[in-house]
Amino acid sequence: MKINIKGLSRNWATLVSALAVSLLGGCGGSGADDVAFDYNPETLISENSSNEYVEPPRAPDGFKVIYYVDSGDGTPDKLEALETFGTRSSTEDQAYGTDAVTGFKWGYTSDTAQYYSDGNLYGSIRGDERDIAGEGIEYSFELENGSYTVVFGFNDPWDSEGLRHVSLTAEDVVLEEDYYIPVDDEFKRFDSVEVSDGVLNLGIKRNIANSDPEADPQISWIEIWGETDEQVAAPAAKSWIVGDFQVDAWSLSTAPQMTPVGDDWYEMTVHFQDAGGFKFFDQNQFLNADNWGVESENSTTITYSDDTFPIVVSEAGYYDIRFNITSLVYTITTSDLSALDPQNEMFVIGVGFPQEPDMNWDTSKAIPLIKNFRGMGEQVFGIEGLEFSDEVELKIINERSWDGMDIGFVNAAVYNETGADFFWGETISGSGTPNLAYSGAAGLYTLIFDYAANRATLFKGRMYLVGAGSLGSWDVGQAAELDQVDNGWFELSLRFTAEENPEELEKPYGDFKFVSEQSWDAGNFGLVDRSISLIEMINSGSSAGIPAPAPGYYVLRFNPESLAYSITAIDLEANPTRSEMFIVGKGYVDYPDLDWSVENAIPMSRDFQERGDYVFGLECLEFGSAVDMKFLGQLGWDGLDAGFVNGGEQTAPLVGVKADVVGDTSDLKLIDQPGFYDVSFDYLINRVNVIPNASGDCL
Repeated sequence: MKINIKGLSRNWATLVSALAVSLLGGCGGSGADDVAFDYNPETLISENSSNEYVEPPRAPDGFKVIYYVDSGDGTPDKLEALETFGTRSSTEDQAYGTDAVTGFKWGYTSDTAQYYSDGNLYGSIRGDERDIAGEGIEYSFELENGSYTVVFGFNDPWDSEGLRHVSLTAEDVVLEEDYYIPVDDEFKRFDSVEVSDGVLNLGIKRNIANSDPEADPQISWIEIWGETDEQVAAPAAKSWIVGDFQVDAWSLSTAPQMTPVGDDWYEMTVHFQDAGGFKFFDQNQFLNADNWGVESENSTTITYSDDTFPIVVSEAGYYDIRFNITSLVYTITTSDLSALDPQNEMFVIGVGFPQEPDMNWDTSKAIPLIKNFRGMGEQVFGIEGLEFSDEVELKIINERSWDGMDIGFVNAAVYNETGADFFWGETISGSGTPNLAYSGAAGLYTLIFDYAANRATLFKGRMYLVGAGSLGSWDVGQAAELDQVDNGWFELSLRFTAEENPEELEKPYGDFKFVSEQSWDAGNFGLVDRSISLIEMINSGSSAGIPAPAPGYYVLRFNPESLAYSITAIDLEANPTRSEMFIVGKGYVDYPDLDWSVENAIPMSRDFQERGDYVFGLECLEFGSAVDMKFLGQLGWDGLDAGFVNGGEQTAPLVGVKADVVGDTSDLKLIDQPGFYDVSFDYLINRVNVIPNASGDCL
């Protein structure tokens, strides 16, 4: 069968036109010609949970898809219906860097937001929220000089009332000016796009006079076609291991990726601090998605579903874990550490540490690490509160000279491109090993090095409040996170609520402490002796709580390096109260007509649970299986539009999570978590709680 495509509209009512758009994107932009190509429906891929790929005859006239980008896709390593990898792109979206399979550099280069990530190529969106006229989303792609076809795909699910006008650019040349991103799926194709410097730069940018916060540029997908003999990039099967062994146990986003060793086998050495469990995942985004675990407790049979049980080790120790994703066979072997040379010292060496400003790779000034860090074992060294300047370089040595071990990072090039945290990253010992080199990385960090496993973890320091002022009180798992601000300080706006207890002379309104993790095993900051001084602090499990102030709103600041804190009352007269607040989104059982329609937004109760006029909430709000959530301060989009700093798919309960009230904000998604919930929003301090209702009184 041969299909001729010309002048397709942006609404596709028939299957043929829908398939043609997905396969070709064949009209719209300047220079688009009539295109004929052979179409074989048997080669199309449907919902592709197996991730097997059969190449459809996608590009015209001998062209191939060199790059395919599903912008903002939450599962970029898994193909959905009618999707393909390119010859140079083995994943569907990434920040600019080297493709892990093909070795070519590509990705987004601007500061962007990932709005949401449905399986459909139009459903996932990457956008620009900076509200700067003339700026927008930018991607770059490594290409030989020559002529290419570029296709952009668009969809505006928020229907921004004709405000979302952008310029589409390639190599700083405007391909189309004042393009309106429509509500319905639409693509724009441009032929004969010339590359002359080895890199194709694409942009979706605001018009030069437009800084309207309701007009953020956005893009759903991009294809780049060209003449090439390259074959489509093979999907890179990947496996992550997640479990109790992690610093932040069962955190999928920080789970280490296992090493492929051939014939579908993957392996990883992990260090359990105690008996515990683990599972295998084929993505590192969604913890409640399908995964490989055992089919029941005490079973050894692996199954792939969203309802598996952890594989268990019975005691602490180092384990070599292997897994075959085809045969579903796994092995657990106790690691042989008999040849390991015991180490008594480890140091950080490099440049860019404010506490040692003159180090500059001078080994005599190297910063010592703590042995048996956090009680994790004699082979584990670490440091908390390691301060980075904007530009920092580092590696690890085992003595204050270059005659000993020179320990670098196997994936330093990847880490250096993003300057991001990494967890259980592979290290290498030798001569001239690769060091970290971060830019714009100022802040306090925790570094952990396990030399028995040749693995390191580096993450920007976090600080939490536990006790009075935290919704979970002394439940450290619900401790409230502070924001890292400047010069080593952390800050939190909060409300203290405890009434006076005159029998507690030293702490009549309760007390609190600071911890560096939602765990009692990390930093534990309080007073040396509350009866003597309310200023002198110590990092110790035996530290005393800091007395909380009388009920009210405060800004709490803490510096773990200088061991100083401050409590400042918020001026309520400068913060007028609101009379109404609404929930908008979809998926609420008693509000079937909501579906993001503002006029049907759900009204919230003021002074929720007698928490004050800045707190709105609802009890017993019934969630369906797919919930979206934001807050509005009025029945309309003009005004307070409160989303979430960490939007997208999350898992309840959510305690004290940060609301975002600046620009186009991200909504919260709760998938496959139906039930009754209590939802509250304190708009003075921008904190949200979404907690299952345990009263049993909701029916």
